[in-house]
Amino acid sequence: MGQKQIIPEPPPVQRRLDTAILGEAPPALAVVLWQHARHLRDWIDASPAEREALFTPDPPRWVVAKRKEARAELPELAADLEVVEGVLRSPLDADRARLAAALERLARWAEARGHAATAVQLAELSALVDREEPRLANLAGRLTRNAGDHTRAEAWLERGIGLARRRRDWVEYTRGHLGAGILCMAAGREARASRHLNTASTIAMREGHEWLAAEAQHDLFQFMTVRGNLVDAEVHARRALAWYPKHHQRFPFFAADVAFLLVCQRHHAAAAALLRAFVQVVKPPQNVLGFSMLVRALAAAGPAQEFERTRARLLDLLRRHGEYEAAARWHLAYADRAAGRWESARANARTAAELAHAQQDGETERLARVLLAELEAGVPSPPELPRDDGKFTEWLAALTSRLERWSPTRRGRPSRSRADWAA
Repeated sequence: MGQKQIIPEPPPVQRRLDTAILGEAPPALAVVLWQHARHLRDWIDASPAEREALFTPDPPRWVVAKRKEARAELPELAADLEVVEGVLRSPLDADRARLAAALERLARWAEARGHAATAVQLAELSALVDREEPRLANLAGRLTRNAGDHTRAEAWLERGIGLARRRRDWVEYTRGHLGAGILCMAAGREARASRHLNTASTIAMREGHEWLAAEAQHDLFQFMTVRGNLVDAEVHARRALAWYPKHHQRFPFFAADVAFLLVCQRHHAAAAALLRAFVQVVKPPQNVLGFSMLVRALAAAGPAQEFERTRARLLDLLRRHGEYEAAARWHLAYADRAAGRWESARANARTAAELAHAQQDGETERLARVLLAELEAGVPSPPELPRDDGKFTEWLAALTSRLERWSPTRRGRPSRSRADWAA
């Protein structure tokens, strides 16, 4: 007989995000969600005998008024708020699956609007209410990871993987490994990240989810690129291209990540060709980093006039879309060094490091400080490495052609967004 599977317990109920909830959502809704989160934590921790006495059957008039005001603020949330309030009215008669689903929808609503602390609280409550649903554990893991709480994130993702394996839910099993792989990337645990991402890819292909396997290969090659393992990164990038559906919603960003690999390999002319297509297909602000990479590639490979025009366009985009500025300034510093603008290069690298530090983006900060040290030491740009072997040219042409024909209106995958595990 096989060894009994042990599924990690969920993290204990978290109570330290209350004030953050009050500062995020619209005023009336924020108060209501804050109260609901507190009540539900008590309900989860209580025994059945204790639950009956938890809440007053007739809440104060101001509470009733605030709940009514919250529904008026956001009527699309009214049905889910009513489900939660139903539990508060009848704490012994709760439908756990229905309550968990309502909390999940509220969490995804909060996440979509940038209410990070609210999303974390609601997602964790959802996963604690329905403890057998791997999708909810994975959601809690992703949101806690994105909030920087890696300890809780790891506990949730390992639980999601275990629940999915027991249920033989191979899509959520794959998603859990993808989420854990990205977490390990962020923590610098390279061998473990590779194991998670390779497992995700293998299971996805075994179960016939080629699109999901492509995403796993994409994450794996992107991770290897950042870590400097460029030969293996290209192997996984080629595999991802072979497996991606033609109109997968993530495909343009895959092409941009391939362009970054080419930049790291010093194939700047090839990268520029790919990035010209990317910035036409993807619109601002999502193409800002693509523009910054294009500036970097053009500075190294020319032509000079196109470099100047694109650099000016990038600076204009950064004035309007500052959320991407740290990484974009890092690429711009490389571009300015290649163009002989040493003072500007140092200023941009310094700005990139400062912005990344403020945003708690440790990876970009590390890369920016390494470049700044090179600039201050006067290390010149490494030369272009032309590449024109037949297989490479054919691969690049196929990638560029598919990118130019890509359409977001055509079906490219049969499941939810990558946001279900990524950043």
